[in-house]
Amino acid sequence: DFDATSLVKAMKPLQFTWKDEPMRGTQTGFLAHELKEVCSYVVEGEKDAMREDDDSKIRPQVVDQGKLVAVLTKALQEALTRIEALEAK
Repeated sequence: DFDATSLVKAMKPLQFTWKDEPMRGTQTGFLAHELKEVCSYVVEGEKDAMREDDDSKIRPQVVDQGKLVAVLTKALQEALTRIEALEAK
């Protein structure tokens, strides 16, 4: 068992526009290195790691958004349990 509510509170979602692809418009997501501090298992790679074949290019970190579903589901369940307890009073 784990405290998903605390994990969700520690996440810092943000809106951004890709520098290389501004035509994609505003996106919503996370900075991978910040999210890795909260849920390390959802992020692959290291912050500012360079590509082995070309040390002038950064190897981007990757967030596996699907792995966040279980954390978010449990946080919702925890919230629903608290709401139901308050409604029962």
